[in-house]
Amino acid sequence: MNPFASNQSKVEPLVAPCLGRVENIFIKRDDLIHPIVSGNKWRKLKQHIAFAETQGKKHLVTFGGAYSNHMVAVACAAAVLGFKSSCFIRGDELQYQSNHYLRLAKLYGMDLIPTERTAYREGKKQLYETHFAHKPEAFFIDEGGAGELGIPGVSEIIAELDFIPNHIIHASATGTTAAGLLTGMEQNPEFKNTILHAVAVLKNTPEQQSKLEGLKLPVAFNVVTGFEFGGYAKSSKELMDFVSEFISQTGIIIDPVYTGKALFALKIKIETGEIKEHESVLFLHTGGTLGIFSDAFLSAVGN
Repeated sequence: MNPFASNQSKVEPLVAPCLGRVENIFIKRDDLIHPIVSGNKWRKLKQHIAFAETQGKKHLVTFGGAYSNHMVAVACAAAVLGFKSSCFIRGDELQYQSNHYLRLAKLYGMDLIPTERTAYREGKKQLYETHFAHKPEAFFIDEGGAGELGIPGVSEIIAELDFIPNHIIHASATGTTAAGLLTGMEQNPEFKNTILHAVAVLKNTPEQQSKLEGLKLPVAFNVVTGFEFGGYAKSSKELMDFVSEFISQTGIIIDPVYTGKALFALKIKIETGEIKEHESVLFLHTGGTLGIFSDAFLSAVGN
């Protein structure tokens, strides 16, 4: 039995008055794929892991910041599937006790490699080659599961849908999830009039825009800006109040790092009329709910 089965992800009506309307909004529950390896984390990892297995590789090596859901997902998937795992962590001052992401990754058996930030920025491939080129069992997975192998698993989402929405909206950090969704839309021509909204959760819009334009696919998309709330993993009282209200109205856990920002963008698009009342919306829950459990965010909820 596959412990990360996508058939656990269902489309449900999304009744959340805090969005400004309750009709014609739906949610794809990719957060239900697995408690830790959920949403786009598993979608992007599955082909990496399958390819590693065909190559006889048993050590997954990846990259991430101190608050990386991808890092924890790789650690958990490796533990479940019988791989070793390592992660270069951006910030040489970090220890596994620094936050609950790092503690959980360590608990899953991941070897954490704190890395000076300049060296991290200058080349992840170089870091991998320096530390792991002599280890034939090692397998490179880019930060966030980015790359060609990350796209096919995400593209499957479109074929799983049983209706054709006017709009699909999701949180976007590297653009890989958006690339997968656009690929799936191109493979299923009935979605030719659906618009994809990739809500940027950090200030890297040109990078994401370039990646998606480079696909040269005949499907409509936009990288939505203005909802970064200061940058990656940053928040505000307005956002935290919204996240708290959404959770209390729906019982669905979201976080202020990814899904909270994308849902707030949806709220504004509804308020401004950019998304019309008669138009159907599908929100993709990309998982990554660990962000809500940090001390800083928990203390802010409801205050």
